[in-house]
Amino acid sequence: MATQNKEFWMVKGQLVRVNGYHWFGEIVDVAVSDERIMLLIHSPKAIWRNHRPEWLEYHPNQIAPATIEEAAASVDTYIERIEKMLNDTKSLKEKWEKERQPVMA
Repeated sequence: MATQNKEFWMVKGQLVRVNGYHWFGEIVDVAVSDERIMLLIHSPKAIWRNHRPEWLEYHPNQIAPATIEEAAASVDTYIERIEKMLNDTKSLKEKWEKERQPVMA
């Protein structure tokens, strides 16, 4: 991909959809060379997986601008997943506290 193919919307703060509507994020940085365009994207998916923003090489059929409505709807899915993880973790802790007796040396 050559530099002249950089799209006008490739700016910090732009919401994007990745791999169709698979996941959404926000552009944090853009790096352009003669060979490629790289987008640093921060996403709920990265937060859920405890990852940092990720660099993705731009391909027109994989990354496109998104609306706030699309992106916000995807955040709700990750909030539900995170809440489930929190509840599962709390339940496991409670189970351990009920079932385990202290081991005496």
